[in-house]
Amino acid sequence: MGYFHLDKRTYGWVFAFLSVAFIVLSQLNSLLLRKYKSEQIVKVALSAQLIVATIFFIGELAGWVGLGATILLLFLFLFFLGFTYPNAAALSLAPFDKNAGTASALLGFFQLGVGALASVAVSVFSNGTAMPMVAVIAVSSVLAVAVLAIGQGNLATRLSGKDLSTR
Repeated sequence: MGYFHLDKRTYGWVFAFLSVAFIVLSQLNSLLLRKYKSEQIVKVALSAQLIVATIFFIGELAGWVGLGATILLLFLFLFFLGFTYPNAAALSLAPFDKNAGTASALLGFFQLGVGALASVAVSVFSNGTAMPMVAVIAVSSVLAVAVLAIGQGNLATRLSGKDLSTR
């Protein structure tokens, strides 16, 4: 609000647009699951998310990103997050058939914890620009791709033969 000098109403509209975009676009995931596996979707979505985050970071660093570009880049990031989140959650919980409730609770705990850490990082590094937020988006995207790369071999072994399209 302060950085782009948005009044409460305009900020509310931007927030609502991005929220609705995330929710609506995440619903497209079920359509994609009819044709592609969760593993395929999450790889493409995370890669695209990393590209968007990199463009956002470089653009913000160079001073090329204004309000319109920020909204567009956040929209694109949330677009791919709408595909990443449900598939990553399904893949994370897939090995835990017998303890699915506990695994789901632990996943929720980690999500809230990472969200809190991201919020703290943005606050601690606040400098009156969008850079702390953009940097957290970029770092989280890099970490997500790294976690996928590290866990991919283990996941393939544990999921052999499981169909995740019904989860």
